[in-house]
Amino acid sequence: MCDGCGGQNKNTTLIGMCSHWLSMQSIVSKIEVIFPVRGHSFIPPDRVFGHIEIKCRKREIILKPEDYLDMFSQCGTVLKVGEDVPIYDWKAEIAEVIKIPGTWHFAFSQAKRMIITKTKNGSTVARGEIAYNSDGGSAKSVSKKGKSLRDLKPAVIHKQYLISQKKKKDVNELILAHYGDAWKNEPDLKFYKYVLEEATEQTEKNPAEVERLCENFEEGPNVVV
Repeated sequence: MCDGCGGQNKNTTLIGMCSHWLSMQSIVSKIEVIFPVRGHSFIPPDRVFGHIEIKCRKREIILKPEDYLDMFSQCGTVLKVGEDVPIYDWKAEIAEVIKIPGTWHFAFSQAKRMIITKTKNGSTVARGEIAYNSDGGSAKSVSKKGKSLRDLKPAVIHKQYLISQKKKKDVNELILAHYGDAWKNEPDLKFYKYVLEEATEQTEKNPAEVERLCENFEEGPNVVV
């Protein structure tokens, strides 16, 4: 179950990752990815998010990152990004192998369900359905000619802290307003001291880039071949 946002779930990166995983193991033979109607549906994690929201509202001040981790751990298992879970550059790796959505054999943007199936030779094929109860689509490969999603080896993205100077300024002014000029001597605020003094600067994204990341569909016209 996915939320359908282009920057998170409904994109070729997700389909490529699922296809790669499916081709590399022998137990599961099919993956079905379902995109509920946006704004009118609930997915399993929403219940957990609701419990976390209730806990947050009961706390007047949440000062340290550990405070959030404590609340999260009461509602599920906490895995830290970059520590417990390595992050790989799937987007760059898959872009070299998978076709753009406009050249797929079904209308990528209209699909309510995407079914990925493993073939007898270990490769994968995908089909899209425009309705939740239909099964009339044809399954074909979405890889470029001569490419295989089975052979993907994405590079590891190392953990880093990228914060813009504008955001650092806003955080500094907020802390000064609450704790005064001597806030750096407060033990509970050492996280913010590190953020403001040691975290590297992140280049601000231009409006066009932000819009592209939030776009519901990836580049290329959606045509049925």
